[in-house]
Amino acid sequence: MNILRAAVLAIGLGLSAPATAQPTPSLASSAEAGWTSNVERTADGGADFYITYTHSLGLVAAEGDFALRGTILFEDTRYAELWRENDWSASATLEAETRLGADTALRGRLLISYGEESRSLATLAGPLGIVQPNLAALARLRAESALGDAIVGADVAYAAQRPGDTRFEASLLPPARTEAVTDTLTAGLELAHPLSPTAALAARAQYTAVLVAPEEQEAFARFPLSIARLAAGFDLTDGVQSSATLRAGIDLLIPEDVSIDPLVTPYAEFASELAVNQYLTLATTLEAATDTEDPADGLADWRLKARGSILLTPAPQWALEAAGFAKHIHSPALDLLIETEHGGELIARWMPAGGLRLEALARYRRVEGLAPTYDETRIGLRISAAI
Repeated sequence: MNILRAAVLAIGLGLSAPATAQPTPSLASSAEAGWTSNVERTADGGADFYITYTHSLGLVAAEGDFALRGTILFEDTRYAELWRENDWSASATLEAETRLGADTALRGRLLISYGEESRSLATLAGPLGIVQPNLAALARLRAESALGDAIVGADVAYAAQRPGDTRFEASLLPPARTEAVTDTLTAGLELAHPLSPTAALAARAQYTAVLVAPEEQEAFARFPLSIARLAAGFDLTDGVQSSATLRAGIDLLIPEDVSIDPLVTPYAEFASELAVNQYLTLATTLEAATDTEDPADGLADWRLKARGSILLTPAPQWALEAAGFAKHIHSPALDLLIETEHGGELIARWMPAGGLRLEALARYRRVEGLAPTYDETRIGLRISAAI
């Protein structure tokens, strides 16, 4: 049996676990305290100290060929002086997996999240704080089946964004919604065919429709769009030291407004990891794709993100990671550069026992584009524990 077929038949940790009706809980918490040179992320932004808390509670229950997982996550960031930049979010995720036959499995995922993002706006009278709440939901269903030596996967997904009314500091303005309501439907079909126990060819066809009501289009200049994606690539692994995954193709953007011509943008996802020896690991990731979450032109952004890292592990309890990263945001409809970012980070980790981890972080980035250029340096200490 090849490695791809074995992975599909296992269908995650839950289905390969012994049958049990007793839920298994897990807890994880982290606290990061640090300093940023530019909390407002502007050309003349001020420095401040911050602290970020993250807490999660998970439950896993498996019985026979059925597994159920639930997770509740909470994250909160607070600043010492610039409280107008405080953010928090909470989410709940439910995932289920089951086997429909010897070679077929079905998995589903439901995510609901709520968050409030705070920002500071510069006015003639001084900074004005605003709070933007947002409720989001995602439902996804995927079926996977072995067809001979090949693996076929089909999935459908629905995502909803429901922003609330933006609140203004000291109630200087009445609350009012400043973001559009959107719904996104996605359907995809995948095929993976093994060439050997360590290599496989893969292909994916996907259709996405971003739905925006006429009144939302007029009020927020947010527009409906269809995206057809065609991609192919490969998966390589030696099962021990190295792995590589590549998907490359095109995104065909079809605006509902017939006055805008269809657009073609590159699509690519690449990830590789090489364990040179027990002390040194090299990793690279790259992603180039259409993004409709919060497009600058109301239609779609094209985003390119890349990261390369070197991980040193001189001892099992110690690790040192150095990484460089870059990001490019472009408007295909306007053929306009929106933003570029590049920088680097250094992370030192100490894992003394169990799920306890201590990290020291240093990060620098420079952002250029339509908005004034700015730099940001962050230095922090993080402690996390999981049971």
